[in-house]
Amino acid sequence: MVVVYEDGPTRDLAIHVCDSLIQNLEADLEFEFTWCRFKHLRYPEIARQTGHAAARADLILVSVARAADLNVEVKAWFEGWLSLRKPVGGALAVIQASASSLEQPAPEESYLRLVAGRANLDYLPLSGFGLAPQHNDRPGEIEVVPAPAVLEEFANRQPHSTGWGINE
Repeated sequence: MVVVYEDGPTRDLAIHVCDSLIQNLEADLEFEFTWCRFKHLRYPEIARQTGHAAARADLILVSVARAADLNVEVKAWFEGWLSLRKPVGGALAVIQASASSLEQPAPEESYLRLVAGRANLDYLPLSGFGLAPQHNDRPGEIEVVPAPAVLEEFANRQPHSTGWGINE
């Protein structure tokens, strides 16, 4: 699994998603994560290594405040590894921390949907559903509840390990 994220809060949101996947699927799957913050994709070697991991990953998770916030470096990163991906399936999941207009997708969300299609990946927009306030003593924290179909989809896949990652 490759996780690319915008900043600290979107990293935290991605961590919640990953924790939820692990809790629900750890009996069936072994997980290996590659993490990279958007700003690190401007460095050619990091972009190359993260791109190679994405080309082999079963799941690519993009965590942003809004899909409209994708910058040129992030788009270039996607374009860089698309040709390396073999048509083996998988998913591109996009988490948006801020709800945008659900009636009209942002151009960048459409871009991510096209990237998913070009990479032979299912597109899983996680904005607007699956995010619920958590009722505990830490206000503002959210709990990510993956849709059952998403969990079942990944339960049937073979795990893949890239062996490296960048964490902040």
